Amino acid sequence: MNIEARERLGSLVVQARGNLSKSAFADLLGVSHTSVSSWEKGVYMPDVKSLLRISEMVGMTVEEFVYAVEGKPKAKSFDQMVDKIKSLPLKQLALIDRAVSDRLVAIAESTGR
Repeated sequence: MNIEARERLGSLVVQARGNLSKSAFADLLGVSHTSVSSWEKGVYMPDVKSLLRISEMVGMTVEEFVYAVEGKPKAKSFDQMVDKIKSLPLKQLALIDRAVSDRLVAIAESTGR
C-alpha cells in the first residue's frame, strides 16, 4: 500500500471505532488491540472477517471499503445510480425503500446503535 492508501485505511478504521478505545473495539471484533493499532497506522489490512465488520460500521460494502482505501472510484457513479432510480416505477421505489430501511435496521442492531 502506498502512503495515501495507508492514511485512508487508518481514517476508516478510526471512523469505525468511533468513541471506543482500541481495546474495546478489538474485543468487539475478536482481535488484539495491536491489530487495531496496525490497521490505524496502515501497516496491515484487516482480515476478511474484520474487514466485513469494519466496512459495515462505516456504512460501506467491503468492495466500497477497499475502493476507498485504494482511492479508486466506485464501479458505478452515484449520478448513474440516481438516474436509474429516477426512472423506476413507484412500486419498485417502494420496494427499494423498504429493503434499504430493513438493511439499516439490521446494521444498527448488529452494531448496537
